[in-house]
Amino acid sequence: YLEEVRQNLSRLPSINPHKKTIILSGAPNVGKSSFMNIVSRANVDVQSYSFTTKNLYVGHFDHKLNKYQIIDTPGLLDRAFENRNTIEMTTITALAHINGVILFIIDISEQCGLTIKEQINLFYSIKSVFSNKSIVIGFNKIDKCNMDSLSIDNKLLIKQILDNVKNPIKFSSFSTLTGVGVEQAKITACELLKNDQAESILLDQEQLLNTKLGETKNHLNRTPFIPESVIRERKLRQEKAQSTNNMFDSTNADSITSPCDPTNATEGDPNKQYTMRELKLKKKNKSRQSYLSNRTDDKVLQIDLQNENGGAGVYSVDIRNNYDIKEEYKYDVIPEIYNGKNISDFIDMDIEKKLLELEKEEEELYDKDANIDPLWFKTQKVLEKMKLRLKSVRLDAKLKDQNVQIYNKRKKNIEEIEKKLLDLKLDKEKVIKSMTEKARNKNKQPIVKKQKVKKDISKKKQIKDNIYNDENKLSKIFLSTSTELQRKKAYKLNKMAYKKITKGTKGEADRSIPSLKPRHLFSGKRSIGKTSRR
Repeated sequence: YLEEVRQNLSRLPSINPHKKTIILSGAPNVGKSSFMNIVSRANVDVQSYSFTTKNLYVGHFDHKLNKYQIIDTPGLLDRAFENRNTIEMTTITALAHINGVILFIIDISEQCGLTIKEQINLFYSIKSVFSNKSIVIGFNKIDKCNMDSLSIDNKLLIKQILDNVKNPIKFSSFSTLTGVGVEQAKITACELLKNDQAESILLDQEQLLNTKLGETKNHLNRTPFIPESVIRERKLRQEKAQSTNNMFDSTNADSITSPCDPTNATEGDPNKQYTMRELKLKKKNKSRQSYLSNRTDDKVLQIDLQNENGGAGVYSVDIRNNYDIKEEYKYDVIPEIYNGKNISDFIDMDIEKKLLELEKEEEELYDKDANIDPLWFKTQKVLEKMKLRLKSVRLDAKLKDQNVQIYNKRKKNIEEIEKKLLDLKLDKEKVIKSMTEKARNKNKQPIVKKQKVKKDISKKKQIKDNIYNDENKLSKIFLSTSTELQRKKAYKLNKMAYKKITKGTKGEADRSIPSLKPRHLFSGKRSIGKTSRR
């Protein structure tokens, strides 16, 4: 809700209440927005239907080096205030609360849908809002209907406006379509506004107060005025002091003056003048001496202790006497008590001696030969060998898993080949013949038809014939095997070896949901530095 209010407030025009203002008003579709577009640089929407303007719009223009603002208001209908809608009430609010000149526009061609009589009645209905404001009545659309071509009744209605309205009023005719008379209407409104401001300035000057400074008369001796109640109170105070102390001299009530007057202190040297501080100290000393000489209690004061112990400058106040601890702890060197003890109770006087003895004992332990069992060393060696053996076994197993040899690429001797042929029960001459033919036709691509592989009855699984499509597989598998069963087994082992390599990799069929805005890159405040991440 607050965000909506903020947006609505930002859309409202910035109206300066202290600026010279011209307010446009009238019925709907009479040409208020067109007048504002011509006079100012505002670009208000203008249409042929009513209630195009639904809010207040502000434009600005200059006239004779003065800045003016012009306000376009929504159109009004001639009806009671209770029946008006929100759009119409914004117009009435602007007319009532914004100071300026009212430019009420009347459509004399009656193309707005209201007759001249209805428009004048509308003017009378809102006349109470125009209190203390100058009014300019503008007749628009003179290009469609001239003022001279109006009927006699309409002319009489226009003339009666002067009699019925007490405010300063002027008439102006113009056409917002052709621009004729628009500038003159603007000048008329500006002049009325200028006259109103001049009158307000004169009224303000009449309400000013004239102030003058009084003449000072230095030849008169102006004595200070002291009320009788103050004199009476001072007299009672002096009588009371005289009864308690014989050091005060009796004085008459007529000679009592302000205690702040330094000339009043005539004790001692009559010609000496005392400062305020000296007077206060003197008065304080007198009151203290009078108290000490006349007191009847047996209480021992600090001044009594001072006089007994050498006087001022020799005696020092015993602060420890007021400590809130037991009497036996008050005058200790370190009186901070914890559980009936202080720091001095925790100090060990033999601490250094004990430390030296401890260091000597440790040195003796290091000097002695350590008696360690030789069996311990043997067990340590055996354990180290076991650890190394375990590491080597694990490393071999890891290497075997990673590097699976699909085919044995090591070169074989002739003896090994002959032994292998005997084990497989192959004819030696046939193998040599096939090898020579292969060497001759090395560059030629062998045309091999795709062969269908029969189902494996035991596993109920058909082995695919992809092995016959690849030349490398053909050459390696066919040459290393003699029967179809051996070829199937070789293919299966080959497939198992490659399965480990390709296992766990990401494929096209894997589902992926990419994060377009990763949270760790788009959250938090941006600090000083690069803007590659927030």
